[in-house]
Amino acid sequence: MNWATADHHWGHRNIIQYCNRPFDNEDHMDQEMRERWNSVVRPNDHVYHLGDFTLGIRAWWYAEQLNGIIHVIPGGHDKRWIRYNEYDPAKIIIEPPLLTVSLEGRRITMCHYPLRSWEQSHYGAHHFHGHCHGTIGVMDPSDDRQLPPGQKRGKRIDVGVDNWSFYPMRVSDLLGILEAPDA
Repeated sequence: MNWATADHHWGHRNIIQYCNRPFDNEDHMDQEMRERWNSVVRPNDHVYHLGDFTLGIRAWWYAEQLNGIIHVIPGGHDKRWIRYNEYDPAKIIIEPPLLTVSLEGRRITMCHYPLRSWEQSHYGAHHFHGHCHGTIGVMDPSDDRQLPPGQKRGKRIDVGVDNWSFYPMRVSDLLGILEAPDA
């Protein structure tokens, strides 16, 4: 099974206040998010984490407690622990900052940051991102004014945990949301 998520900010006390997260402190936040992750992700599942995994250098410690193989598409807060190789390469795979994959028979461009246009967006390819913590809307049609009216456009979706009750989301469910007739 494939999952997508972003912006956990494991161990980041200030993110609770910045994003108005419903946790008493960073230990409470980390425990609750870990329980939610492990309640849905199985050990052999693949999780695409679209950045800001943790602010600190203990990524390996957090990853050891999580189910699945974690593909990290780095965000701004991931530079430090990646630079110092503070992770187990059997558990965390560091992907490029802009990754296009085929999952569930669909083309998906993944990046920590939201993009206005991405590879094959004008053919209906999708874009998963994080970074926004719910500030620009979970789902937003591409605003590509270069395409003629009625032309198929790709859509993007914010997979960050602040939008999804602090759970990772199944890629198939995210695609279903993007491809719903009223989307």
